[in-house]
Amino acid sequence: MSFGRLRTYTVGLAFLASLSGGYVAAVLGNSQAQLPLTGLCTFVAVVFLQTGLDVACVVPALALGHALMLIVWPPERAWRWRRSWS
Repeated sequence: MSFGRLRTYTVGLAFLASLSGGYVAAVLGNSQAQLPLTGLCTFVAVVFLQTGLDVACVVPALALGHALMLIVWPPERAWRWRRSWS
């Protein structure tokens, strides 16, 4: 595996782990027990696996992705959706 392919893999992993964790948190509501999992999904893939240039590109893109998710699923909407299924 070349270094370029490895960098592409880590960038994809950072987006997949962080945004999927954010999606679950947005849809189900982020209880206190799930906060460590959300933090690990974001922190591990970005900090330990990427070069500085990748981090400089991925972190703003993740912030934008999570902001868009909060626009689509604001916390009060997620709470109402969760209560309707209970």
